[in-house]
Amino acid sequence: MLRKKTTYLVLFLLAFVISSCAKINENKVRIIFINKTGSDLNALKVKNKFIGKLKNEERTHFVAFDKYLFDSGHPIEDFSAKMEGNHCENYPYMSFCATEYYEKTDGDFEMEIHKYEAQGKTYLRLIVSKVY
Repeated sequence: MLRKKTTYLVLFLLAFVISSCAKINENKVRIIFINKTGSDLNALKVKNKFIGKLKNEERTHFVAFDKYLFDSGHPIEDFSAKMEGNHCENYPYMSFCATEYYEKTDGDFEMEIHKYEAQGKTYLRLIVSKVY
């Protein structure tokens, strides 16, 4: 009888722990970043969250954010990395009148990081490639 109660208690605690862990990223924006620049990225930082090194064609695990800004479906949060020894930042995004500027507080995305050349400088751009 005691063994049966102990078994039920252990199963209950295990179920509680598993359900608690599943809720950690609930109501978060979770993003997988994929490096499509053609070069390795070092010191990758997205929205003041340090991610570190991301080799060419590699992807991160889900990175969680409380909220993430978009304009008409385009991610517009600040991010930067070192590429080929140079510090690169996101290309300055220009919002226009009547665009849809909004903040997401949940959802899962894949975003590709691309290299963008403009005015003799190299920038990085995020492109949403998949919404789960």
